[in-house]
Amino acid sequence: MLSATDRRRRILDAAEALFTAKGYGDTSMDDIARACGMSKKTLYAVFADKATLFSSLIADNEAFPILAYEGGKTVADTRAALTDVLTGLVDFILMPRQVSMTRLAICETLHAPELSQQFFTAALDRGESYLRDALTRVFPAWNARTIQPLLPIMVGAALGGLQLRALVEPGKLPDRRTRRRNIATCVAMVWPLLSQPPGAAD
Repeated sequence: MLSATDRRRRILDAAEALFTAKGYGDTSMDDIARACGMSKKTLYAVFADKATLFSSLIADNEAFPILAYEGGKTVADTRAALTDVLTGLVDFILMPRQVSMTRLAICETLHAPELSQQFFTAALDRGESYLRDALTRVFPAWNARTIQPLLPIMVGAALGGLQLRALVEPGKLPDRRTRRRNIATCVAMVWPLLSQPPGAAD
């Protein structure tokens, strides 16, 4: 007999596979119940409706990697640390599951705009929080307020079109060398700025 946790996991996995293959709008709760080998009654006992299930999938997304930069700890090589932080960001965004969920959210923008908006808001908040927290530990002269304007610039430079290519070319994720080249370019651009106190170059 499945535990409550295993039952929930099976439903989420089945729903994600169906949403990805058929789309959110064309997948019914009947489809999901059949795919996970459960009755509709059992399915509705766990998730009240399809929208709640989709919201749970968004919340269930993997977490960003935890980096070993603790508050107050001195980072000897800030350039290498910056590379690590950006590598964690890019590798997470380009994980097959993240690309799949992003593609699904884009496809459902017209049919379920509130769910798509929920996904993109959660993704943006998660990415910015990861980047902001990690960078303010590596570069303690910067704080959440002063570093905030740099975050979208860094994300754009580090990804440099790689996410778009992954979205429009299913199954063809950018290779490690391509990712590292983008990250190296981004590091070369922002490290001189981050390595001095905010406003020092004014």
